[in-house]
Amino acid sequence: HTKRMQRVFTANYTADARYVISGSDDTILRIWKANASESLGRQAHRQRDKQQYFGKLKERYQHLPEVRRISRHRHVPKNIKKAAALEREIKDAERVKELRRRKHNDPQASKRKPRREKNIVQE
Repeated sequence: HTKRMQRVFTANYTADARYVISGSDDTILRIWKANASESLGRQAHRQRDKQQYFGKLKERYQHLPEVRRISRHRHVPKNIKKAAALEREIKDAERVKELRRRKHNDPQASKRKPRREKNIVQE
């Protein structure tokens, strides 16, 4: 989720399934925690028991809508969320503009080009 990250080409779990290793276009390997809420380093016995207990509670009550909503929630940084919303708004505006243009123009005058052919540059 950083601006410097490029396209991710591969992602694999480590042998103990505690980490995910991703390789990207900028030739950098990144190591991520598979369980984001898990703390790194040694854990006290009580802390480990607490996490196991909460995990069992999530499994037991996973059918409830409130628990499902919480487990599906993913935090996205504000600047990335805003950029995605802006991009979605721009695409929607272009789509509406094209629909209105087709609606109010002569159908024979402006034939619709497939999206694939719009980006092809001819010499």
